[in-house]
Amino acid sequence: METVTVYFDYLCPYAKRGMELASLIQEPLELNFDWKHYSLAQGNYRGEDDWQLWQDSLSKDDRAGGKGLLPFLASYAARRQGDDFTNFRLKMFKSYHDERKPYSLENILATAQEAGLELERFEQDLQSDAARASLAEEHSEAVARDISATPTFCFDSGAAAYFRFKSLPETAHEASQFFLDYRKMLERYPDLETIRRPYKRR
Repeated sequence: METVTVYFDYLCPYAKRGMELASLIQEPLELNFDWKHYSLAQGNYRGEDDWQLWQDSLSKDDRAGGKGLLPFLASYAARRQGDDFTNFRLKMFKSYHDERKPYSLENILATAQEAGLELERFEQDLQSDAARASLAEEHSEAVARDISATPTFCFDSGAAAYFRFKSLPETAHEASQFFLDYRKMLERYPDLETIRRPYKRR
């Protein structure tokens, strides 16, 4: 089974769609998706100091969970509990983007419980230094690969690209064909850098 690495940010609605797409196609295409964190807040930061998200404190007033830090830490804690991480990821995305709930500690703990995670262990891992170190490592790895947007899918062939689309295909078959066409374009035309349709700004 081939592994496809995907860099994502919980604040990004297109990363949510990418994750939903992956859940439809992973079995029919026999793919394993390795989800890694890339912070858009960190990547877009243009301050003159050396601010780093993973060293920041968490603000209770930020509905994005401290610029996305809290969901990243929660993601690490869920990953520590194995296969439940897949279920937890999607529930986190849907809670924030579909139900418009903030990434507060209260909501994240409720999502973890709903996903069947062991809460005591989850809270301990969420607060560990290892969680912040993992975010730093994965974000730095993405930067080294010149990644600057989410979701970015990376294949064994070396092909990699940001994959933004408006709506999710209705069936697994349609989703599989959609993904295969995207991949074929990347691998057949390695010099192709950008295709972007015109759109109205809201």
